[in-house]
Amino acid sequence: MDAIARIDQLEQEVSALKVLLGVKIEDWVSPEKAARLTGLPSKSYVMTLINKAELARATNQKYQVVWGVHYRRPAETSYWQVNWSALNELINTIPPEQWNEVKDFSQA
Repeated sequence: MDAIARIDQLEQEVSALKVLLGVKIEDWVSPEKAARLTGLPSKSYVMTLINKAELARATNQKYQVVWGVHYRRPAETSYWQVNWSALNELINTIPPEQWNEVKDFSQA
């Protein structure tokens, strides 16, 4: 069994276990929790992705991590939230090393 098929199988098993145990994990979580749920190295790594996405959004560049889909900052809070399941799907589709590079034009 190849790695992708194994990951799909494990995700299905985890989903079944969550239903069986009555465990509910919210889709929108803190960057720290998103890192743990997606297997990314750390909260700071997730924050780097958000910062790149914000720079891309501010400068009309394309980036795989998208506001409202993968991350948000609700008006009633002062902290970022990450849709860990959407981010996990993105990571499993396209590894972060292959994402578009975001250019910071303010440092030119």
